[in-house]
Amino acid sequence: MLEIIIVLLLSICYIISLIPYLRIKEKRVANNLLNISTLVFIAVYGLLLPANYYLSLLGFNSDRNISIYMDYDAIDFLVYYFAIFCVTHAFLFTIKHRKEVNLYKEKKVEEDGNNNIFNIKVTAIILFLIGVISNYLYLKAYGGYFNYLNYSGLLRSGIIIVNNKYSFIYPFRECILFSSYLFVLIFKNNKKNIFYFVLMIVSIVLSLSVLYSNKGRLGIVLYLLLVMLAMFKKKHNSFFGIKNIFKITMFATIGAILIAILGTKMGRNSDTSFIYLINNEISFAFLNFKKITDYFNINNYRFFIDIVLFPIYILPSSIWSSKLNVVTSSTINTIAWYGSAKGVNGVYGEMPIDFVSLSYMQLGYIGIIVLPIFFAILYHKLFNIPNLIKDNNISQFIKYYIIISIGIHSLFYSDPYLIIKTSFGFIIFIIIYLFINKINKRFNRRYTK
Repeated sequence: MLEIIIVLLLSICYIISLIPYLRIKEKRVANNLLNISTLVFIAVYGLLLPANYYLSLLGFNSDRNISIYMDYDAIDFLVYYFAIFCVTHAFLFTIKHRKEVNLYKEKKVEEDGNNNIFNIKVTAIILFLIGVISNYLYLKAYGGYFNYLNYSGLLRSGIIIVNNKYSFIYPFRECILFSSYLFVLIFKNNKKNIFYFVLMIVSIVLSLSVLYSNKGRLGIVLYLLLVMLAMFKKKHNSFFGIKNIFKITMFATIGAILIAILGTKMGRNSDTSFIYLINNEISFAFLNFKKITDYFNINNYRFFIDIVLFPIYILPSSIWSSKLNVVTSSTINTIAWYGSAKGVNGVYGEMPIDFVSLSYMQLGYIGIIVLPIFFAILYHKLFNIPNLIKDNNISQFIKYYIIISIGIHSLFYSDPYLIIKTSFGFIIFIIIYLFINKINKRFNRRYTK
């Protein structure tokens, strides 16, 4: 009973401590990066964490997770909330003292429609072709898509039966996903174009097939959410109000239901209630910290290697894992939980690392300050990318993509390798778009002299 009261009081204090970060304009919450980030932290650690704990005590969780929660005493919760407090304030303080990022266009930008849309169209087609070719070559070693479905579950568990010489192009399949977002947006701008309508439909079907073969439920839900945003989002309000909260709650509920349905379809759910299933699914993000603090000490901290090696995860894992012996933070977290890495000693799953635990494993209580500052700077810089695109719909969508697929997703799945892996299509998009844009500008300058 004492622990429940402490968690409730700490959650209230945590929420109150974040209120000063909210920027109010005209007596309303402005739709900017700082406010959205603050509200996300409040939702996850101020509301979701105590709810997860209380529901677990009521029995809506696995015996393993409940036993870990039962090991928490009042001091453990104070230490955990102190870490959450430091991570959150380090991140938000950094965002607050950088240039304000509005999540809407303050004024209509004069668009060079032909050049900008042309660049996007070319980029989308190249992305789509890269994704399709990569998907074909990758699946070829398994005898095609339907045969691959028999292997994908084993691969997800770290069991490799087929030696696939094209395994290094696995991340390039993500290009199909990002190309589908672009085709949706291009078609939305011109609904009479049958060519892009066909590309939109084909790319969405292929994207869903890729995600289904990966056996990832959350990936499918996030993808469908982003496709719906690309299709139906028209107004980009300058304020964040009750309607926005209602829509987010509605989407979150639908997403949770889809996760449950997909889990049953993929054979990954036990015969339990819906509340049990969802509560159990998100518990890792709040229980990691206990495992990490028990496992790490001054002799085995990661000493910010996850910052230093962040760019290396763009390379094939055969280079950074096999040749350079780089071990991901998720692998370390799995060892902290089960005593062995995925695919070793009967461990057939990997435990994702959350943002607070990733920060702590760098250098203890120094890490929970330094890593969030680094992530905040990097996260803020990502919002320079949408400004390069003059088309309002595409620019706004990329902002939402960064918030959902990189920002919110990374609170729960913070391993830099996983961030790069799930954002690979976006990274390739940036590279191709900047290259096409540069070539187009040079071409135009040459013929306008």
